[in-house]
Amino acid sequence: MENKKRILFVMDGMKVGGVESALISVFHHLDFERCQADLLLLHDDKGWLGEVPPEVTVYSLERSSSSGNGIAFFFAWFLMRLFRFLRCPALSRRWNLKMQYAFEKKRLERLLPGGYDEVIAYKQGEAENAVAFSMRAKHKILFYHHGSILDDTLHSRSFGHFDTIVAVSDGVGEMLKNHYPIAEEKLCVIPNYIDVGYIRKRAAAYAVERPQTPFVYCTVGRFSPEKNFLLALQTAEELKRRGKRFVWYLIGDGEQRKELETYRDEHGLQSEMVFTRMLDNPLPYVSLCDVYIQTSDVESYGLSIQEAMVLRKPVVSTKTIGSRTLLTGKKNAVLAESDKNSLADGVCRLPETELQAEDTLWNQTDGKTEKLWRQLLKM
Repeated sequence: MENKKRILFVMDGMKVGGVESALISVFHHLDFERCQADLLLLHDDKGWLGEVPPEVTVYSLERSSSSGNGIAFFFAWFLMRLFRFLRCPALSRRWNLKMQYAFEKKRLERLLPGGYDEVIAYKQGEAENAVAFSMRAKHKILFYHHGSILDDTLHSRSFGHFDTIVAVSDGVGEMLKNHYPIAEEKLCVIPNYIDVGYIRKRAAAYAVERPQTPFVYCTVGRFSPEKNFLLALQTAEELKRRGKRFVWYLIGDGEQRKELETYRDEHGLQSEMVFTRMLDNPLPYVSLCDVYIQTSDVESYGLSIQEAMVLRKPVVSTKTIGSRTLLTGKKNAVLAESDKNSLADGVCRLPETELQAEDTLWNQTDGKTEKLWRQLLKM
């Protein structure tokens, strides 16, 4: 097909995470007979890279050679230093940004073939910054995957450079419209693909031996403040105090790992709380558990929650934009407050049975998400 639509997806990296997993699902649903898709990584994080289909060409900005005009770079650097010396911090900052964008643009022009119909910053933050200020395209699209305003200064400047802003849930859409009037006219909502067959296949990829305990719990995510794994440990303490016997798998990694392990050891939870590393595929652990527990302060959509639902697991979650979207009105699911007693009450209250199929598969890929993607890409 001669006139294939050319699409570039831009990500900061492909480390193991919910947004990266969602992008893999997008690739699995693209019609490569009608489009050519490339993926630009700003950093060389490769956790999910092996799942990218062979039809997608991957470019790495981090591994590309720097743009080579040394004289121009030196002149720009000299001006920035001059503004600082003259005590003009605003001019210095503005020039620093212009210099950054100009040289990033040069590097991207050297790296990419160019001529894209659609350039999609598939994640807010670094990818948003690069697409808004350093790239050209017929149509620029930003996907917003976070349940809070991450960088108000960036979003206030960048949103005007995008033709379409995509929120992954109604709640995220309302948040963006309330903060940024410009977003309302550009906004649409496209939920993540949920490929039931693919989730079940990954859940059966390897076996996890069940520990000798009446209950197994599981939580998946980055060990970072917004995921609030400390609350998981505090809830485990409360469950243990109530006489519950359990093993709770915490699957992930991140900046808070040492702090969390120290808390576990100091509070005598070594037998109950099992830390794994960040797993490329945590779903066999989710499949094993009796209750999936989410302790996040912020979730835009809650892909891990939805994967647990597909695997027919009862879910207890704190109240976030994502969990309210997914769990309100669902059987065998509890929305709890962000404290140990409320979460422990939810875990103890849930029936010890799996979710019924008619309740859990309500949001499987039914064509709605695919239709919205076709409208977005005008295909």
